[in-house]
Amino acid sequence: MGYFMASMASKDASAFLLHDFETHNIKTSTCIFRSNAELAPVAYIIYADNTSSRTIINYNSIDELTFEEFKRKFEAACVEEVDTLNNDLPFNWIHFEGRNVVEVAKMIDYIGTKVWRPRTKISVELEKPYRRGLETLMSRADVVFFSKVFAEGKGYNHAGDFLQIMSPHCKNTALLFCTWGSSGAMCYNNQTRKLSTEPALPIPSVVDTVGAGDTFTAGVIYGLTQGMTTEGCLKFACELAVKEMKSYYSGSWRKQFDVKMKYYNINFLESSSP
Repeated sequence: MGYFMASMASKDASAFLLHDFETHNIKTSTCIFRSNAELAPVAYIIYADNTSSRTIINYNSIDELTFEEFKRKFEAACVEEVDTLNNDLPFNWIHFEGRNVVEVAKMIDYIGTKVWRPRTKISVELEKPYRRGLETLMSRADVVFFSKVFAEGKGYNHAGDFLQIMSPHCKNTALLFCTWGSSGAMCYNNQTRKLSTEPALPIPSVVDTVGAGDTFTAGVIYGLTQGMTTEGCLKFACELAVKEMKSYYSGSWRKQFDVKMKYYNINFLESSSP
């Protein structure tokens, strides 16, 4: 069970998205709907077979979520979860995309005022290097996800070097992850100063890389909430991302993906929400 929070087009224009979320047991009561936006955001992806490069043309005229909107929806969701679970911890994990930086920083700081904040994890994803102020979010998160594009945009050509350079800007206990395409992914534990590496799995034929990074992020978050080791998280998330790249999105592989949990050295943790 989880919540999705974002500013979206009108309810009519967003109906197909809402249906998809709810079908997969993701609540959307935390979304803000812009009644003046009659079209949902659209992205056109042009893929070149000969170079395996992608060109993405994005159209999104919807105003970003503001702090005040977040606060109102977040408080309502907290009340709902506490009442439903009979537990004073509404969320185990809260993830933010690195967009609308000033407002997101306010959101994270607001969560920091909650008495239950030490018992929940906050993660942020930093993907686009040209967005100003993204570095200010690093020190606020327990887990930070970096993209290869972000690292290269900062002048680095190796994930391990990049993570260690970024580590002083993050919490002393933070975990820093960075994906690196065909070179796999790395994680730097700021507390132990340990760098973990997971090589990319061989893929005979890459069909579609769209969403692979997000799939990796989801795999890491899932793994950490279930008590996986860092190495187990990396292995699990990389394998999950490979499944995404081996076929065009249909959701079918998710039904067939039988993960052998003991293989990844999991010690299950109690979740706030089933």
